[in-house]
Amino acid sequence: MDQEEHAYFGNSRKTSGHEIRALFWGRERKKELQPFQRDLSLSAEEATTANVEVSRGATQDESNAADLSTITVSVISSISRVSAEEWDSCATDASGVEAINPFVLHDFLLSLEESKSASQEEGWLAQHLVARDGVGNVLGVVPLYLKSHSYGEYVFDHAWANAYFRYGGNYYPKLQSCVPFTPATGPRILVRAGPFREQVFDGLAKAMQQLTHQMKASSINVTFPRENEWERMGKLGYLQRIGMQYHWENRNYKSFDDFLMDLKQGKRKNIRQERKKIQVQNLKMKRLRGDDIKPYHWDAFYDFYRNTTDNKWGQAYLSREFFHMMGSRMGDKVLLVVAEDGGELVGGALNLIGGDTLYGRNWGCAPRVYYPSLHFEACYYQAIEAAIEWGLKRVEAGAQGEHKIQRGYIPKATYSCHYIADPDFRRAIESFLNQETLQMRLALELLEETSPFKEGILGTSDGCDEYDRADQESYSCCLDVLTRSGVLLEYLPKYRQSICLPKAFSSSGLMTLFKEDCLYSRGWQVNGDDCNLSEPQVQEIGDIAHPVNCLRSLQGSANYVSIQVWKIVENGDGYENLQYHVRNLDGQSDLP
Repeated sequence: MDQEEHAYFGNSRKTSGHEIRALFWGRERKKELQPFQRDLSLSAEEATTANVEVSRGATQDESNAADLSTITVSVISSISRVSAEEWDSCATDASGVEAINPFVLHDFLLSLEESKSASQEEGWLAQHLVARDGVGNVLGVVPLYLKSHSYGEYVFDHAWANAYFRYGGNYYPKLQSCVPFTPATGPRILVRAGPFREQVFDGLAKAMQQLTHQMKASSINVTFPRENEWERMGKLGYLQRIGMQYHWENRNYKSFDDFLMDLKQGKRKNIRQERKKIQVQNLKMKRLRGDDIKPYHWDAFYDFYRNTTDNKWGQAYLSREFFHMMGSRMGDKVLLVVAEDGGELVGGALNLIGGDTLYGRNWGCAPRVYYPSLHFEACYYQAIEAAIEWGLKRVEAGAQGEHKIQRGYIPKATYSCHYIADPDFRRAIESFLNQETLQMRLALELLEETSPFKEGILGTSDGCDEYDRADQESYSCCLDVLTRSGVLLEYLPKYRQSICLPKAFSSSGLMTLFKEDCLYSRGWQVNGDDCNLSEPQVQEIGDIAHPVNCLRSLQGSANYVSIQVWKIVENGDGYENLQYHVRNLDGQSDLP
């Protein structure tokens, strides 16, 4: 698409004499996505990197003479073009029956398509891959979409799109292997069980790379795969990225009180107080499954969902029809937690049930009412109780939310794989990911220090000995630190807090704050040396704010630098900016 055809998302704004506007295509982009029209054929040699010879006429089992000398990969524009039985057999074998992932099942993906939630009109053109052997048997499938934007993915590449535009190329369309609007880890390359399973997996991974070039897409991005997929795809030329979520782990608890007894006293007391508020308000909590969920429940829940998206800078990706379709098709795999006040529905949380995991998805409450602690009860505590009752291993509560830590949800790494078609841009992204990975792993380790569990419960070490543990108090105060796109983000800081970073792992000379639709970044000084920023930087990025790569070299000689938010001030343009108190551990300080 020519540059003048770009549909900019968000309004332009002047700051410091410069006009800054978003470079990210909005969901309203008009240009149609063009589906791929041909099959891809891979020989056995092209389909595998393993030292296993696949001969003509080899069989997957005694009863099925499958010709694996050539694997044909078809691109289909709707999941309805492959039977539920064929698709789900691949999904079940990929997950394992005991750990089936509900989001990759045919019924869930079909509901997204038929409800027009994930559709070409919304910038999601289905281009699913189906691998067949020489006699037409389905060997594997991949949920895949050609996209005209980066929304609804929860692995943020907006900064990449910006950089690619400045590099002189069009980042969109791109290919995305994921479950739309669902930041939940699960298999992405779904392959039937059999002796040549790895070869089929590799063949599909290579087919996605080949398709990227043939469709003239900028990249193929595989988001929230399982760790074993992530590791294998890294060996096949995909760049590797890690993220972070917060998961609750079931340690063979028999009751909610058993779980509470593993927590520190203060955290245990806080949870009990929050749950007591629900009783004091006379709210009745119900957990509904299968036929217990009626159409009026879905209508009410959709209104709750829209209340959340309309008031929290979000976008209502899912249509009313989706909830009805998905609910009727998924049956007992759906858990709808609802809250009633005097018999009236006032809030709810949607969960899906996997083989060993409960997945929290969407939440909402009635407009213009407020029930203290209802969000925590509906989304977190009811989910924990259900997981204990049903013997599930964990609860995955979705993206973001450092407040989950103090309620028993512990930071866990998530994964994504990326193949960039342009070799020069690929090298730039690889360099960026190397830096980001260091930041992410450090953030994960720092956040472990905020665990609400008693010492020894999680089996983690009692400190960061490799960093000399120079400032114990600062480490314990890093509650709201996020890392996205290589930047440590102080997330909506309403109160004073600080973090301590080992300098060897900190290439960030910025702390950032987002407010409404903007990112505000401010440089500081250490020992009188400027960090290459003479004025605050503002970047407009639309109605959803995501950090971008603002890495700078941190100056100064101290091994550690403690950064403390100490004041929020109004600047001349009416924006709220942060001032930082930066001190070395010897007590000396400088102000920017």
